[in-house]
Amino acid sequence: MRILISGITSFLGISTGKALLKKGHEVYGILRPESRNKERLKGEKGMQLLSLNMESFLLWEKENGIEAEYTNSTTEGGITTESNSTTERGITTENNSTTDRHAIDNSLSLPSLARLHFDVVLHFAWDGVGSLGRSDIATQEKNLCMSKAFFSWAKAHGVKRFFFAGSQAEMGKGSREEPLPASPYGEKKLAFSEYGLKNHGDMEFIDLRIYSIYGKGDHERSLVKTLVRNTLRGMETELGSGNKIWNFMAEEDFGRALAFLTDLDVPTRKEESRSQRSSESEGENPERENNEKQLDLASYGQNKDCGSFTIDICSRESRLLSDYIKEIEQIGFSFLKKKGLRYSGESLLRFGLRPPNVEGDYDFTAHTKELSALGFEEIVSFSSGIEELYEFIYEEEFLKA
Repeated sequence: MRILISGITSFLGISTGKALLKKGHEVYGILRPESRNKERLKGEKGMQLLSLNMESFLLWEKENGIEAEYTNSTTEGGITTESNSTTERGITTENNSTTDRHAIDNSLSLPSLARLHFDVVLHFAWDGVGSLGRSDIATQEKNLCMSKAFFSWAKAHGVKRFFFAGSQAEMGKGSREEPLPASPYGEKKLAFSEYGLKNHGDMEFIDLRIYSIYGKGDHERSLVKTLVRNTLRGMETELGSGNKIWNFMAEEDFGRALAFLTDLDVPTRKEESRSQRSSESEGENPERENNEKQLDLASYGQNKDCGSFTIDICSRESRLLSDYIKEIEQIGFSFLKKKGLRYSGESLLRFGLRPPNVEGDYDFTAHTKELSALGFEEIVSFSSGIEELYEFIYEEEFLKA
């Protein structure tokens, strides 16, 4: 399939793109023209990078009007541009070379993008994900508007399935079934989730509620990377109470989970379509029938409309955040011992010194069995994933220094 990923240089975008490439899909990623992060994808053979501002979709929506959401008549994107020297796929490559380097289109227009005819869109692009940005109402409102415009563009151009990268912030102090977001970030992400579930039409909309993903590509000030570095350095780490339920998933498993869902044959939830499918293919496709049974077993929140559901992207284990943190430190002590390095063996964790972030200090109770009910299996245990991260940071930052 031909797949488009917004926010391709983000931690989650990169993990997903790599997993989709491994499964043989044709992957295109949107990044800002001024992006400094394209080097993160250096060496990823087959990845096509498209230089485009997400604001372009707001202009497209404005010029096409509200009817753009409900028609497929906007083949050229509704924008008048100078003709581009595009290839059959509408891509102009850097130095006209697509050998073993990823291609970058430096003058992409939305009509060129439309000519690629994508099967699937995965939407990760969302500004203001840090603590300060999550409280910025203007930034989060802009995210919502751009996401709606991108959604409408995808729907108008024949995209079959649209994935949205939501998060536990949408639940806040509530639950997935009764969300009470505690920040503008959570509020606007929830608003887009609800918009997509309601307005997807014939385009399938998969609302992903993503929990805490950790790994080599995570941002440098993340909790997990901070704990690993401080343990290696013998430094104290100031923490919150840690007395809330949490869930961690390895980046490799995250990418595999999204590739799995991309390939999953999601049965329609319209009764007439289900009856028609049964009469046409009864006994002919046992794998599809099994997927349908698994989908019925899994809980997808309130919305069970045709091709529209919410699913938690998380590991099969949830426990106290403080337990995870203590395990990270103990794995670090074992790592230091194995390397023959000195360490005191006394805990350097200082709980209760940091106030809660903008999301508050609430439990996040993940639906841990949904992915496995569909047939997905994790391959990275928390302990092995953290051990690998210790090795990576030690080699990259300590041995080289």
